[in-house]
Amino acid sequence: MHIAPMTICVPDEVLADLKERIVRVKWPNELPDAGWDYGTNLAYMKELVDYWLNEYDWRAEERRLNSFANFKADVGGLGVHFIHEQGRGPHPLPLLIMHGYPWSITTLLRIIPMLTDPISYGGNPEDCFTVVAPSLCGFGFSDPPMEQGFNIPRHAHTES
Repeated sequence: MHIAPMTICVPDEVLADLKERIVRVKWPNELPDAGWDYGTNLAYMKELVDYWLNEYDWRAEERRLNSFANFKADVGGLGVHFIHEQGRGPHPLPLLIMHGYPWSITTLLRIIPMLTDPISYGGNPEDCFTVVAPSLCGFGFSDPPMEQGFNIPRHAHTES
């Protein structure tokens, strides 16, 4: 299996293209008082888009992601991104943690330091883990599968 360290760095052109496409969005009509009955509430979606366009800082998120040890491995022909953080204790146990659908690895970033370095959070060094946290295929920086039926059980059975 080929495993390589990676640094997350989305090119400026990709971010500019995304922003341009978001600015050009054609908003749908919404039935009066529909709320969330027919999908995403339009007012909420417009607020979210405004946040992404005017407040969200992707480069800050990149720095946060890159504060962890990121890697990419070839697993069954797919590039799988994962974080691998060594435990800071005498006998760290290996621990695999995964996000679910439709979330991303970012939902795990807060707990990884607590698991790898419990002493910094008032815990016992004997309780530390070496954490591996992969991004599901098709999420984050993992390659998307190019076949139907690639669900959670299929992820578990994919081999290098």
